[in-house]
Amino acid sequence: MIGLSISISNDITGRSSGVSIGTELFKAYKLRVIADGGTVENDTCTIEFLDNLNSIKIPVYLLLGDTGFILQEDTGKIIL
Repeated sequence: MIGLSISISNDITGRSSGVSIGTELFKAYKLRVIADGGTVENDTCTIEFLDNLNSIKIPVYLLLGDTGFILQEDTGKIIL
């Protein structure tokens, strides 16, 4: 059976430091807002929210060749 695995992994982001993805995203966001003349508040809440989004498990699906079927990897369910 030929399949295509579609998944998202933090392993490919290239982050080697102990800094969370929420911290990195917030830092880029803050630079952009300040460059536009704005102000940034609630960094702790925003970083926690972004880190929580990152912890949501995204299911992995396998496309089963040219059949038009998708297999959900962790449950074994076939989706039409």
